[in-house]
Amino acid sequence: MSTICQILREVPVSTSSSVFLEDGDSLSFHRSHVHLYATALGRVLEVHGIRREDRVAIVLPDGARLCVAFLGVSCHCVAAPLNPTASLPDLLSWLEDLEPRALLVGEGSPAVAHEAA
Repeated sequence: MSTICQILREVPVSTSSSVFLEDGDSLSFHRSHVHLYATALGRVLEVHGIRREDRVAIVLPDGARLCVAFLGVSCHCVAAPLNPTASLPDLLSWLEDLEPRALLVGEGSPAVAHEAA
């Protein structure tokens, strides 16, 4: 049985340029790019002391960026995507229960996600 990371890593060169993820914003990622982003994200997590058994919460809007972030985090530790439309009290409650080592938010994340961080 292969893991997501193994599948991304073992993509044949001939198919690495095919579109792997895309969303309605005309944003697309090729398989090779997803593997590169997953690897880079893993390095960032390691530098910050995130280990395999740690949880990282992700609050991003639905779309290709969320998928890439989820795959990248999942390759290195436990990914916990949270509802990006949640209220601040709900996000804070989930984060308290989850006890993540990190919260991944981005430019497209709602303001409450940044406030919770």
